[in-house]
Amino acid sequence: MTVNLPYVRIDNLFNDRDLKLIDADMNEMEELYKPLYFQETQVYRVRLDEVYTGTRRSESAILQLIQKNLYSEETIAKFKGYNDLAYELYSIPHSFNTTVSQMRESQEYRWHKDISFNSNLWAFMSFMWYANDDFKGGELLIDDGIKKHIIKPQRNMLILMPAYYLHKVNRPVYEGQLGEDFNWRTTINGFMNCTGATFG
Repeated sequence: MTVNLPYVRIDNLFNDRDLKLIDADMNEMEELYKPLYFQETQVYRVRLDEVYTGTRRSESAILQLIQKNLYSEETIAKFKGYNDLAYELYSIPHSFNTTVSQMRESQEYRWHKDISFNSNLWAFMSFMWYANDDFKGGELLIDDGIKKHIIKPQRNMLILMPAYYLHKVNRPVYEGQLGEDFNWRTTINGFMNCTGATFG
């Protein structure tokens, strides 16, 4: 049976134990967030692959759990019926980048496609996992060339989609008193990369 959606959605990706480990990891990295500019908008990110390099990757609960769950049999089984090349490439060896991102007040991502941080690699699959949903707005929009799909944030939900689809993130709306310790819209996101040799 062919699936006509451009993305895979997995609810409740992590169990309660793993969620506690991820939340603890995020709390410890608050001071690591750096304001970076994307499309002339300042966003706050921690590029985990640059913080935990080499053998230090095992120190990050987030990196370990993301890798474990992205390549689980349950996740791969979700691809049945998807005809896009990105889902065919998923099972071959490749690298991936992982970033923790916060969208603060008045921040948004306009329409774009994901590209690899490494110019020698091609990003073929993007992923986004939602750490929280206690805000309004912040929807993910995906344009597959036929229809614009709208995905509402939901805690512990994973979205996988081909990196070459246009997508954007609407501006989140927060209520209450804002400050440095506010619970901003937070996601773990990134993409899988492969080389041109993959197609040779």
